[in-house]
Amino acid sequence: MPAERSRNPNEIPTHRAESGYSREMPKKEPTTGELRRLQRERATDEHEAIDSSITKDEAHQHERRADKAAYLAEKLAERERSEKRQEREGDPDT
Repeated sequence: MPAERSRNPNEIPTHRAESGYSREMPKKEPTTGELRRLQRERATDEHEAIDSSITKDEAHQHERRADKAAYLAEKLAERERSEKRQEREGDPDT
């Protein structure tokens, strides 16, 4: 059985597995619609968490997170409308 090498953190990895790279294909990026739905779910979850908060600070954190998720969902909805408009118009930049 070969002796196991101790890993020097400053050493540059020479093997693919050591470098963190793999042969797998990268995962498909979520669509704008999927991201928007995710943000809506987060907003709902954070609004629901407000009622179960123990302190006012905790409730405030959930409220801020819900506001941020709702804001992001709205921006993603705008982006989705823009993407659909570009598809209809055949915009060459997309």
